[in-house]
Amino acid sequence: MQIHINRAIAGTLVTVLAFAWLSWPIWLSHRLSGDVSLLVTSHPIFTINGVLPPGSPDWVHLPLMYRLTTLGQDVPFTMPTSVWPCALTHFGIAVATLSASTFLEMRSARRQLQREDVGPSGQ
Repeated sequence: MQIHINRAIAGTLVTVLAFAWLSWPIWLSHRLSGDVSLLVTSHPIFTINGVLPPGSPDWVHLPLMYRLTTLGQDVPFTMPTSVWPCALTHFGIAVATLSASTFLEMRSARRQLQREDVGPSGQ
């Protein structure tokens, strides 16, 4: 099975997914309930805010964010105390996507070589 996607469309899709990931505290928090620790510990903004010096306000409690999100109000969470869970999550995603891309590229190149070896007459 081969998937052909225009590079511009693929880049657009990746950009939209990245923005959706970075903005989930705004658009998804109203639908969440229960434990959100996995989402919070792997989110870059929460991680940065969590490792700031004590006394720094949580960004979800600043006036603008307090109106846009229910995190910390209706949906309890704790700030991450280390950057490692977030870094390892994003590193894992990068390794997985790079591996998949490399595998598909090698497979495509191998098929191209096989087609060239067979020749136009199919012999």
